[in-house]
Amino acid sequence: MLHRSSHPSLEPLPSYHPSLEPELFDVDPPIRGKRVREGVVEYRVKWRGYSDECNTWEPRENLTACVGLIDDYDFAQGEAWMFAPSQHASI
Repeated sequence: MLHRSSHPSLEPLPSYHPSLEPELFDVDPPIRGKRVREGVVEYRVKWRGYSDECNTWEPRENLTACVGLIDDYDFAQGEAWMFAPSQHASI
């Protein structure tokens, strides 16, 4: 027979409830720039409620909630063809 006090592994674990939702911030349109750094496409964004000094370069995967802003930026830069489906694809 084991006594709980002699075996720490039998003690109940402390309650831990991390947030399952990532923290989201609002982007102030429009996207401010685009670059490729170490093979990763990044977009310059201004965060709503923050000064321009707080602007950051973010990879596209961090900006899933503002894909429309990214597409607008790419279109304005003449890069919309990069993300459009090919019209020459075989069926």
